[in-house]
Formats: sequence, structure tokens, C-alpha cells
Amino acid sequence: MQHQTGTFTGLSNTMIFTQQWLPDQPPRAAVILVHGIGEHSGRYAHAAAHFTGHDYAVYALDHRGHGQSGGTRVYVKHFSDYVDDLETYFEQVRAAHPKLPIFVYGHSMGSLIGLLFASRGDGGPEPWSMSQEDSLGAGLESALHSGQAAPVPPVRSYLPL
Repeated sequence: MQHQTGTFTGLSNTMIFTQQWLPDQPPRAAVILVHGIGEHSGRYAHAAAHFTGHDYAVYALDHRGHGQSGGTRVYVKHFSDYVDDLETYFEQVRAAHPKLPIFVYGHSMGSLIGLLFASRGDGGPEPWSMSQEDSLGAGLESALHSGQAAPVPPVRSYLPL
């Protein structure tokens, strides 16, 4: 697995920190991990390790005001700024993998950001999402907080592992 970090300039010239984990083999799809409030992308390194082990390219960003990104800590003037940053990053991932399907994998607030992005309907992510309220989200919540790298069974119905 190869790990790289980077940045891009989001709205209002805010620096957005990014990470990518690439499998040793050509990827069969890309997954963008979208974290929750008060978190950062580094919390999902174990999920990235699992997905890259199954030949998925994994990408994540620290939302403005979170982790290593710029901005006032855990503050956003307009919630749509998070969505706009995700859209910018999605386009970068799509440019890197123009022929691959791209999945957005959101946790908690990240689920809402992902859903709002997908609802824009501009050729965005593959048509699936999750939240804590459904069985997929509840299972993922359990796996993430226990430190397990394996996804919960419902994920397998969406991502062929």
C-alpha cells in the first residue's frame, strides 16, 4: 500500500488537507472516506488499509476546521462549504481514475455531506450511501469504534470484496 498526503485550496482560499492510500495492484474502484464532526481523516487509516487490501484506492479529506485543514476549528459559515469541498476533491479523484467507479463512504456528519453531494446529481458518486440510522451505518459505527479493519457484512452487498 502506498500512502500520500496533499492539499488543495477550497472556498475562501482555505487549505484542505487530503490523504490517499493506493493498493499495490491497479485499483478496481475508488472510495472517498468522509469523516464526521470533530474528527479527521487519519481516524480511518484502518479502513483504508482494509480497502486497499482488496484493491480499492482510498481517498480522504479533513473538512475545513478539522484535522490538518485550515479554518476556524469545527466551524463553517455555510454547511454547503463542506459539500463544495467534497465536490472539488471528488473531481480530483475522478481525474486520477476516470474509468473507475467512485464511492463516497460517509460517517455521521460525513454521511450528510455525502448525501447532499450525491443529491446534486451531476455525475457524482455511485448510488449508495449510509448513515448511523440504517444497519450499514450502525455496523460501520461499531467496526470503526472497535478498531476492527473488516467491514460489516452489509458493505459487501455494495462493494464486492
